[in-house]
Amino acid sequence: MDTEMTSNLAAERLADLRVAMNLSRPKFAILVELGAHTISRVENEMTEPSEYMLSQIEKAIPGSTAYILGKTHFMPSHPLLEKTKDEHEGQSLRVYLKRKDIKQADLSKKIGVTRAMINVYLNTSRFRSDVKEKILHALNVPEEIVFGEKNLNLLTTRLSSVNQPVYKEFVVLPKLDPQIRTDLTLQKIVDTLLHFDDRNPQPDGWLMRRGRLTDEELASAVVFETIPSDYVKFKPGTLLVGYLLSADQFEDLKPDDLVAVRVAEQLLIAPVYKNTMEKPEGELMLLLEFNSLILKVPDIEYMFYISHVIESDLSR
Repeated sequence: MDTEMTSNLAAERLADLRVAMNLSRPKFAILVELGAHTISRVENEMTEPSEYMLSQIEKAIPGSTAYILGKTHFMPSHPLLEKTKDEHEGQSLRVYLKRKDIKQADLSKKIGVTRAMINVYLNTSRFRSDVKEKILHALNVPEEIVFGEKNLNLLTTRLSSVNQPVYKEFVVLPKLDPQIRTDLTLQKIVDTLLHFDDRNPQPDGWLMRRGRLTDEELASAVVFETIPSDYVKFKPGTLLVGYLLSADQFEDLKPDDLVAVRVAEQLLIAPVYKNTMEKPEGELMLLLEFNSLILKVPDIEYMFYISHVIESDLSR
């Protein structure tokens, strides 16, 4: 095995281990006493972890080094792994794709969603039944092959668009509670997206006209509510529609574009001031009230592009 393949394997296995434990990069970094940017760099750049990094992970998760370096196919024992191993369907999908050498980009084309949404799928614990059906249809395999035995408790009864003719024109988007901003990890948003029924009325949902976003954008779209601390011109309580961006879309942002970005365990809504992310070591500068905030890709847990401002009961 050459050096590049070894590095790729180690980086992929590190990501697999973290995801199997159902931990975000910042939470995993806290567990192993490393910087979140260090975890992000290895996973994003597919570099081999340093000896020090491996020793820190080994201290927190005994037996992890052998798994990460490919000396064993079995994940180490850990309470978090025991808790999630029977629940994490995203991890089961990740393992199946690797076993069959199916690229995430190929799966995204078959399903008709963005690569960012495939990453969302791989990081969720439970799929909504219709999402699982789309995945299995794209892979052309029965559920047991990817996810093991069927769990009938996961199947939900859903109303068809025939019974709800209004939803031929409108789609229901999940509205995120502004009171829990600090708790809005990527995992929580992922779970919200994958368990939200966009075809039926929801107490925490919002109607939006179809055609305002593409199907790919709708798959990861949510509604944010502005609060006084947001760096926007809108009054508190204004509703903003945004969809999830993949890291390779960050460089497409233009000055004055509005984004919702989670960094250092805080969610900020602010306009873009300057963007040089198309360059190596590029940066994204957000305009705050009295200064600016400079971000690099490893700093960002997730980012949404704000595409629409809801100014009335129905977004037009």
